Amino acid sequence: MNRLRKLPLQNPFRVALRIYTRRLLSLVVVILINLLFLTMLFLLSQFSIKSTSIYIVLIVLLFVAFVYETWSSLRQWQTAEILTPLFSTKYSGLTFAEMYDILNKRNLSQEEVSFFDQNTLNELTKIFGDKEPSVLHVFWILSGRLQNPRGMVENYKVSRVLQILSETGLVQSQKISGTNYFQITEEGRKYLLSLKAERKLEEAEKYIIP
Repeated sequence: MNRLRKLPLQNPFRVALRIYTRRLLSLVVVILINLLFLTMLFLLSQFSIKSTSIYIVLIVLLFVAFVYETWSSLRQWQTAEILTPLFSTKYSGLTFAEMYDILNKRNLSQEEVSFFDQNTLNELTKIFGDKEPSVLHVFWILSGRLQNPRGMVENYKVSRVLQILSETGLVQSQKISGTNYFQITEEGRKYLLSLKAERKLEEAEKYIIP
């Protein structure tokens, strides 16, 4: 898995601060290594060692270390810049992590698990990196149907889940000819996109009901 997948859900500023601190420590280490190489060069010159190959090797090592550290630092700074807005964006007044926790803590009843198939939910939960199936995973499964023009017809077996999603502002309901239809909201679309970006869920796409 890549560096963004399975990242623990936590305060975005702590995530960024940790990355910055590691890069600063790494830069200090490289500076110390460079000083060590320079000291070796000085000592070699003092002993009048004439072999130019030794100087060339040391200079090349210094250059490679500097280039690698510069490239690595840029990658880490870019990662921090990506993470901070992702985790600080609000969805119905909640951050990505807060919404994730709320949905993921709402476990499914046995009837709801049976409706979506136990094996399917277990496989999807594993892809997400979670321990038990929850409302979050059902939101993922139903996201395709919730984005249909007319929405999704209410089913009594998942009405509790739809109500929870409605309370969090991710879906909304409307009554047409006496029938309740649930449809994803703009907040729900935004959260779904962030979920795909942060968790890297390409393997889970096949579980979405069209």
